[in-house]
Amino acid sequence: MKPWHVRDPHTYALDIAEVEAKYPLLHASIRNDVSRIAGTLPIREGTAEVDHFLVEINLPVGYPNELPIVREIGGRIPHALDRHVIPSSGECCVLLPDQRWELWPRGSSLLAYIDGPLRNYFLGQALVERGDPWPFGEWAHGLQAKLDYYNGLLGTDNQQAILQYLRALEAKQVEGHWECPCLSGRRLRDCHFTLVRDLRGKIPQEDARHALRRFAADLKLLNDRAQAK
Repeated sequence: MKPWHVRDPHTYALDIAEVEAKYPLLHASIRNDVSRIAGTLPIREGTAEVDHFLVEINLPVGYPNELPIVREIGGRIPHALDRHVIPSSGECCVLLPDQRWELWPRGSSLLAYIDGPLRNYFLGQALVERGDPWPFGEWAHGLQAKLDYYNGLLGTDNQQAILQYLRALEAKQVEGHWECPCLSGRRLRDCHFTLVRDLRGKIPQEDARHALRRFAADLKLLNDRAQAK
């Protein structure tokens, strides 16, 4: 796959120009076919700047289908899971990929990502650094984060039930006579049909498909580790 700036240079140029116009201390460059934005990101509440961070935003080859890869490069944030930074790579856990449809829907601009999820992530870091709690709540890590998220979304943290819900959400269509994903044994039309219908209207099929693949891979890894013990 060719990188975004090669596949769609017009949209790339427009998005980058929009970011640099609003954030003049962020500068874009392309090195070894990797698109990179780096510099100072001011964190504002209203018109007031409350803090700023040195950041690096890399756009992977699969962007915009793949999320940007963000690192704080000023040395302020510890590389620790409880600060939502992956210790081995220094990558910032800006948002839960399964929640992308809510926080940064497909088709949204790069500026919308910086103004939304990225701004909130670094605002949270600034507040935690001062000793305050995370302002927008926080997820656990790994599979537990997904279980917590889907428990809130679907009302269950049963792994197999979540798999079935995701299969229903990524299917081309659902039928009322199917068994309900909640594993109650009842038909969908007599159980959680309204929930499935409403979520299918909100979550793009492609997002559901990617979420299903990630969740199935997490469960396989968990099972493989359990069998290896």
